[in-house]
Amino acid sequence: MTDVPDLHRLGAEPDPYPRHAELRARGPMVWDETNEAWSVTRYAEARRVLGDPDNFSSQAVADAIVGPAEPGSANEQD
Repeated sequence: MTDVPDLHRLGAEPDPYPRHAELRARGPMVWDETNEAWSVTRYAEARRVLGDPDNFSSQAVADAIVGPAEPGSANEQD
């Protein structure tokens, strides 16, 4: 879907609440082609995602950009 509002940019919407409601109406997770990321639109799903970093992580993206963390480094994921 290409018409997902860019809510990640600071000041993108003077009143973001109608856009948030629009996203929630589309579903609990919405693909944002502009940012190439999933937008989690509902509280329950956001809690699940934030509480499960083994299954919901951007670590693969970080590894692709800067390379995997060295074992024992501060950037290594447990």
